[in-house]
Amino acid sequence: MVLQHCRSLKEPIRKVGCEFLACMAAAEHFLIDALSVEVVNEVWEDCINDGALDKNFSLAFPDSYRKLFSTVSSYDIAYKLFGDQVGCIEKGEVTFWSWFRSHRFNYVLRRFKCRDRFNHTILLDHSFTLLYDSAPWLQGRELVGDYLYYLSTPENFRKVANS
Repeated sequence: MVLQHCRSLKEPIRKVGCEFLACMAAAEHFLIDALSVEVVNEVWEDCINDGALDKNFSLAFPDSYRKLFSTVSSYDIAYKLFGDQVGCIEKGEVTFWSWFRSHRFNYVLRRFKCRDRFNHTILLDHSFTLLYDSAPWLQGRELVGDYLYYLSTPENFRKVANS
């Protein structure tokens, strides 16, 4: 996965796309398939057009993550990808959303406040090992929270969510 300052990325992605890129890196990691910069840019446009990204380019709506991961799978992928936020960890307390009965996750988006100015998001695996940081040069990070995600095929997601 490319870093956020890659000149081939659309300008808004370079400026504010760390959360989007972390989600793209999760999809890439799960699918074991590198996504080209062109595909990343196209998914960005599709996410704007279908409402997954709001006017500030945030994944702010309840179904934003589901839409983003579904959009990724429409680009050549051998099988469909389904994913959603299933819980969070804030101030050391783990909370799973009530609709997701299986308390499992395979990816974590860790959000930081950087120098009290803006948020930055990185991708961790289920054991909290760093998988991707779109801007590793950023300094002065203060942890805001961890957001738990489960990615799989649609069929498996339904089984896990209800188990």
